[in-house]
Amino acid sequence: FHASARIRTLFLPASPTLFVSGFRPFPRLFIYRPRPRQKSTLHAAFLTLLWLVVDYRSCSYVSLHNRANIKDVKPLTNKQYFVRGSTALLDAVGIAIDAVGRHLSHTPEPERPARVLFVITTDGMENASKTYSAEKVRGIIEHQKSKYSWEFLFLGADIDAIGVAADLGIDASKAVNFCHDSAGVGLVYESLSTLTTNFRKSKFLEKIWKDKIEKDHQKRGGKSNA
Repeated sequence: FHASARIRTLFLPASPTLFVSGFRPFPRLFIYRPRPRQKSTLHAAFLTLLWLVVDYRSCSYVSLHNRANIKDVKPLTNKQYFVRGSTALLDAVGIAIDAVGRHLSHTPEPERPARVLFVITTDGMENASKTYSAEKVRGIIEHQKSKYSWEFLFLGADIDAIGVAADLGIDASKAVNFCHDSAGVGLVYESLSTLTTNFRKSKFLEKIWKDKIEKDHQKRGGKSNA
């Protein structure tokens, strides 16, 4: 996704059915509506949503949304996004970062986002990547963070999200486990809606962004990892 001042946020989604239902209200929740006679201090926001396609020979991606104005994003359906079997997590992250990086490098400076928020959600462990290793992805992430100030979030269900994020160079404060059900996924996107709206107002991610998700996981899905 990105906004015109500009912030870009990119989502790499998880379980199809839960993701579609959880993501559906996200654009609506994300839109900032100022009170009467109050001018909005936020810049326009744009969403990029990538879906990784894996077969036994290669990995590629389909762009479900590419720099779409958040106000124009239609509800996602199961016909657009559905399961293909494997979890090529490393390829998904690597391919997406490289693709967006190339796109931004060819974007005129005035149109480039000032900030990028890269959100990874997964409900499974890496088991199918063919091109990218954990070491290579970690290097790419470190490069984007240090040179371009990208922010990365990692949200995982049924895995050690904190540990996997650490392997990729993502700090524990920016990773969280969530409950793998409709309530848990709904809470994820509710929290991300609040986070991204606030991120558009400031230069920093709120430290409390994952509190509700973490408390829910502690209560219903196991002990906290952070």
